[in-house]
Amino acid sequence: MFFKRKYQRNKTPAKIMGSRFLPIFLLIFILFTYGFSSSYDSSWNFDWNGIRPQIKDAVLALKNYGQISFGSRGNGKIETVQFNRQIWISKNAFNYELTNLLDYPDGTVKGLSYQALLRKNKKLKFQLLKRALNDSIAFVHFQMGCVGSSLMLNEYLSFFTFDEFHKNDYSHLRENLTEREFIELKTLFINRKRKEEYFQNLYKQTIR
Repeated sequence: MFFKRKYQRNKTPAKIMGSRFLPIFLLIFILFTYGFSSSYDSSWNFDWNGIRPQIKDAVLALKNYGQISFGSRGNGKIETVQFNRQIWISKNAFNYELTNLLDYPDGTVKGLSYQALLRKNKKLKFQLLKRALNDSIAFVHFQMGCVGSSLMLNEYLSFFTFDEFHKNDYSHLRENLTEREFIELKTLFINRKRKEEYFQNLYKQTIR
């Protein structure tokens, strides 16, 4: 009995090594996780397979600039580097590279890629515009003179891709489309415009 009582008295819970530092480790882990998630960029997961290194470098520079340039700013400064980069990508990227870039998670890159494809292959006009219309939370940022703004991807293409000026009845899109294709696209354009504020809110959630 004596040995049993002595054993029971000495049987104390084992101390967890480093228990005093556990709250610190947890705090560091939480801060690291929050910092990574807040700085995470979905473009990190983009598959560059099949896209040449020089095209990739130009696209990343375009993305980092953050907007499509129309050549000048309101202060008279000519944005030759960015403007020339856009022209270079449009001329030198192969169609399959531009097609792959339609999935790149950045509206500026998507906008330029769609523009280049629509100008190179007008036979794909219906398919490309319909795809852009279904990419409803992509917005293109651009700089034109003293005006810096953003438009939904489909609206940007309607304004700046075709030879005719944008018309509210979308009749400037008729070329190279059948009547059925034109009506389908026009209906989609109108529906997207009605929900523009809703799509803007969804887009803002993706960039927080």
